[in-house]
Amino acid sequence: MAKKKKLDDLSPWAKYQKEHNRNSFGKVKRSEIKKSNKNKKYSTSQINDHLQKWFANVVNWFKNIHLLEFNVISVSLIVMMSLVVIGGIYLATPFSRVRTVSVVGNKRVSDSAILKKSGIKKNQLLVTDLWNRSKTESKIKKGFSDIEKVSLINGKNNRIQIRITENAVMGYVVRNGLYYTVKQDGTMVGKHQTQPSGNYPIFRNFKQNENLNKFLRKYSSIPNSVQNSISEVDFSPTKTIPNRIQLYMNDGNEVYAIIDTFDKKMKYYPEISASMKNKGIINFEVGAYSYPFSMKDEENNSNDSSTTTVKKKNKTKESKSATNKKDISQSKSTQKSF
Repeated sequence: MAKKKKLDDLSPWAKYQKEHNRNSFGKVKRSEIKKSNKNKKYSTSQINDHLQKWFANVVNWFKNIHLLEFNVISVSLIVMMSLVVIGGIYLATPFSRVRTVSVVGNKRVSDSAILKKSGIKKNQLLVTDLWNRSKTESKIKKGFSDIEKVSLINGKNNRIQIRITENAVMGYVVRNGLYYTVKQDGTMVGKHQTQPSGNYPIFRNFKQNENLNKFLRKYSSIPNSVQNSISEVDFSPTKTIPNRIQLYMNDGNEVYAIIDTFDKKMKYYPEISASMKNKGIINFEVGAYSYPFSMKDEENNSNDSSTTTVKKKNKTKESKSATNKKDISQSKSTQKSF
């Protein structure tokens, strides 16, 4: 407190000089200490002590790094081991296996053929099937020309579904006397042929693609068994029925139908043909009925006989009119002579 009072009693100039002297004295002291430290010489024992301390610090630093690395490695090993244990438990349970395999969307290609090509089986590891999904899809698509798209889907409870989109070959369409392979979307595949090959039906007189595409959409939806029983389809429109078609069957029957209702009514063809005693015609234009070819011949004969009788009647009328004209002319000539 006394020192503070003394400082307070001094004038500002005296205070400044006193503080300046104090700072300069401190600087001198510090510089002297530094010079003394530089000039100071250490003994060999002191140097060895400093080196030992420095080396001990370096060793401790490396130990700490190794401990950190060891901790990281141990934690990663524990995590890996736990994952292996969990994976082993999962693979041992039925949740890791394929429960069922189903095929949807296919019509021409059978379920068994698609499943065989896929290689997927029941109780197989689900992980491997999903890992090879793209390979399986491309393998199925390349294995069948009638398949356009394949999708492998994992449903609930490990139920695998193979979804198929078909664009199958329907038959041969005739254009300018040549045979072209046509698919169900109306596209023609490959080069033309002079003669058809295989068991595909022949589609004739479909001059407009619109009528052909409309027919193919209906044709592709009828059962395979009915498709296989068709030998030829002719587009034969009439004035009253512009979308009329005539089908020639492999069993010898003929069918008249309309494109709009063709797919719905052809389902009943096997039942109707089985009930027919003789080969004949099945008409699906209006309703559904059948009759043997003999009735068609009788109708044609009756029509021919009716036309011949009409012609004969016309001839008799013409002959009668001619004789009447002759009589009249003879009577006129006799009157003139008299």
